[in-house]
Amino acid sequence: MSSSLTNISSDSIGLYQTNPRRAKTVVDGDWGVAEGLVFEDNIEQIEFNTMDKIQECGQTGFGLDYGFGNDPNAFVAVAVDVRNKQLWVYDEMYTYHQTTPHVAEWLKANGYERARIYADSANPERTAQLNDLGIVNADSVVKTPIEAGIDQLWQYQIHVHPKCKNLWRELNSYVFDSDRMGNTLSKPKDQDNHAIDALRYAVRQYMGDYDGSLGVKWDEQYAIGRQMGVNDY
Repeated sequence: MSSSLTNISSDSIGLYQTNPRRAKTVVDGDWGVAEGLVFEDNIEQIEFNTMDKIQECGQTGFGLDYGFGNDPNAFVAVAVDVRNKQLWVYDEMYTYHQTTPHVAEWLKANGYERARIYADSANPERTAQLNDLGIVNADSVVKTPIEAGIDQLWQYQIHVHPKCKNLWRELNSYVFDSDRMGNTLSKPKDQDNHAIDALRYAVRQYMGDYDGSLGVKWDEQYAIGRQMGVNDY
């Protein structure tokens, strides 16, 4: 592998290590291997201790994708190991036909009242309403192309706790789009990807190389402590 990687970037080398099948698509331009699932080599469902992973990783991310009608509201919480390119998804919300006040109540009940939550930029009015309802650190994520967010997720190993069953289902059914002739395109199909979108929002702040300066802007122990009954506040 070393001879073939001489003239490519460190990010591309990292992709070969974390997701070799996808590297053939992104780096080598071999779109023939892209037929089917968007995520394959770099995902696993595994039990882990949430508090331990938060402490080990040192970073966290929280993302929220708003739903309407038959689309769900989706929230994910993830511990982020930027240096080693590992994501540990430890909590999710996935609810249909729920208003913004209902979402706010769930976030409060599960300890995310003070979390820095990055939410769907297409609905800034709902984020403003969350702020008014006490989720004071919710903010709209910086809008970027879906492909850019997926490319970032490809660079990480994604470990999903069994309780996050909806994200796991989406990761195992998210496919590339195709044209009218049935040819696979280089972009994902915009369908059944609500928790995946929330995950993209959650890790958007960690784009770029690790330089030791990245960090969440709230006390991650507050939320997880509330979840585990450790804190009273």
